[in-house]
Formats: sequence, C-alpha cells, structure tokens
Amino acid sequence: DHALQLQRRLTLQGRELTSTSQLRNTGDAPLPTIWFAHPFFHWAPASPWVCRFRGFTATMNDNPGFRVGADNAVERISDHDWEAGQFVHIEGCTGYLLDPEQSHPSLGKIAVTGDFALARMPIWGNACTVSFEPYLEQTLQPGEELSWSLTYRS
Repeated sequence: DHALQLQRRLTLQGRELTSTSQLRNTGDAPLPTIWFAHPFFHWAPASPWVCRFRGFTATMNDNPGFRVGADNAVERISDHDWEAGQFVHIEGCTGYLLDPEQSHPSLGKIAVTGDFALARMPIWGNACTVSFEPYLEQTLQPGEELSWSLTYRS
C-alpha cells in the first residue's frame, strides 16, 4: 500500500548551496515521513561557539559536551572527552524554522536556512566534526506532495 516518488535537487549559485527535496505519496495508504539533514561541519577551534540559533530560544539538558551560552549560542565545553563524542537534543525548536549561523574555521560562519517547521533537532559532535540535525516529520495522505529545502551560505 506504500509507494512514493522522491526527487532531490542540489543547486550551487556562487557561495550558496540549496538542497531541495520533493516527496509525493503515490500509494493507497498514509505515508509517515521522517527526514533529517546530517551536515558535518569541521570544528572551529578558535571560536567560543559552535552554532547560534535565531528565531527560538535554545535550551538543552545538562550534559558534559555542550551548553547554551550568551546570545543563544551553543558552545563546546572544552574539557569534555571529545574522542568519546556527545549527543544531546536542542529544546525549544519545535514548530520553528531553521535559521542558525554555524561557526567555521576558514569561512568564519555559514548561514543555514530551512523552509520547514522543525519537529526536533539533536546536536552531536566528536573530536573532528559537529552536526545539528533538523528533523521534519509529517504524514502524507495518498496523492499528497511535500517539498522542503535547506540553504547554506558563506
């Protein structure tokens, strides 16, 4: 009873990369859809912050690796064992659009925008990389179509 059509398009214009996905439920049953981006960013060791969220107030449970600091910025706790890594959910984002700045070692920062309401968003990191993971969750009825995109600008 489940069938779908999925199209993904990547567009690069100058210093802007857009990833657009389009999903159509071609089956006879509702189609539960869970999708998330998993962008890997290199740590910017000179930066006191990892990423800064705009549009909502970020919070997270106490953990040894990340904290939310001034100006709604997620900070890396430097004395954590980053070889072991850290995973934690960013709270307060549900229903909001994604609009963070990501710290980058050579570009300074990368702006990221999404055009879908966030269902949830964990962040994880290890000794080499960090990634916030914006989730989209929606059920498509038969014949229904869904389109969403993420744009990265430096």
